[in-house]
Formats: sequence, structure tokens, C-alpha cells
Amino acid sequence: MSYLSPRRALAAATVALLIAPAAVLAQEPPPPPTVVPPGAAVTLDRTCYAPGDAIVHTGRGFAPNAQVGEFVGFFAPGGGGDPLRSLGATITTDASGSFTIALRAPQLARRSDRTEDALSLFLDPGLVASPPTMVPSAEWTLSARDIKIAQWANRIGDPARSMTVDTYGWTGGRTNLYAHYYRGTTRIRSAKVGALTGACGNLKKQVKQFPFKRVKAGEWRVFFSTTPVLDKQRDTWLRKTLIVPRSRATA
Repeated sequence: MSYLSPRRALAAATVALLIAPAAVLAQEPPPPPTVVPPGAAVTLDRTCYAPGDAIVHTGRGFAPNAQVGEFVGFFAPGGGGDPLRSLGATITTDASGSFTIALRAPQLARRSDRTEDALSLFLDPGLVASPPTMVPSAEWTLSARDIKIAQWANRIGDPARSMTVDTYGWTGGRTNLYAHYYRGTTRIRSAKVGALTGACGNLKKQVKQFPFKRVKAGEWRVFFSTTPVLDKQRDTWLRKTLIVPRSRATA
């Protein structure tokens, strides 16, 4: 949680859109921005979120039963320049001027970005100060969630060779990535790929394409998750589908 001057923060965010609370950040006109009490503060539960993640906001020190506007600007990684887009939400405080609410992280503004920098500003339209001096703000990262394996780009697997796993956006707080190998609906083997690093859960590592013996020919589906035992209904996962030719099978 940090504070920025209104001129710098509002110019940086260029916030233009508003949504209802407890929903994905979406597009509607915002109320006129004003200022919040000097003691107002907002914290987020993490510093990095993937699209669809719940962003848990905890605020205090606002006016009781007020409509606080959250204005969010998204920027190209590295900062600087105009925002790629702007979104917003309305948050209602309780009788003590506090709130705890979860808003869903949106998709990235550009499909080509792995991450985008985000700046959230929190303004209480029920309170006006002239001139405004400070507004609560929170900086965070929006990360895509994807996995890239160049050796499987043609969907052909080779048990005798290695591959480079390049993945990111595993933001749930788990520490390791696992690969689960399936033929049809039958799980053949699960194996640890490696440790995830950073707030956004990234990993780039060279590993064997099939870390076990007796790999049959045919279609394989490989699910990647942060759980050693895969639950397809509850876990977050990414999937790669490939063929092992008879000429490369080991069983």
C-alpha cells in the first residue's frame, strides 16, 4: 500500500470505467473522483494475480457506509507510458468505514504480454477536500497463466529427449509444479517438474519429456498443476496433448 499525489496517480491510471463489486473488473462509467480521509488505507492479499483469481481487498479508515471507487490502470511491464486500459469497481464500506471484498482479476489488455503492471486507486466520492493531497493506492501485477514447450510445438513426443518447460502465472501460493501423464482417462505417472519462483509462480527448466520408462506409442495428455495428485474438478491445470510415434516408443 502506498500513497501518490492525485495528479500523478490519476494521470497515470487514466481511469475511465466502473463495475459492480464482487464481479470481474468490467466497463461502466465511474463516479467523479474525490479524496478520502487521511487515515484511509487498503491492502491486497497478494502482489500478483492471474485472470480469474480473487483479489481480496481489505480497507479501513473510510467514511461509514460509503461508496468507495476503485480505479485501476494497467501498464506495459516495466512501467511508463500511457495505460493500456482502465477499469474500476464500487466498494461499499460498513458502519466503521471498513470493507473486505474479493474482485476477480480481468484478462490482460494485450494477449502478447506475460505480465502487466497494475495501479489501483481508492477514492471516496462522499468526501471532498480542496485541494486533494493524497489518495490510497496499491501496486500489483497481472500475470497470464500459460506453459510453453518448444519441443512439443508439433505435438510429437520423444521419450529419449529432453524439453524446456517455460511456464508462468501459477499465483495460488503453491511452491512446485507437477506433470501428470495420461493415456485416455488413465493416469500413468505423475512427476515433479520443479520449484515455482517469484510472486507470479514462474518456472523455466529443462527436464525429460517422459521421466519414466516404458512409454507406449499413441496419444498422451499431460496435465500440469501445482498439486502432486491431480483433481481435474478442483485444481487449476494446463494441458498438452501429443503423440508418441511407434518409432519412438519404449514399450
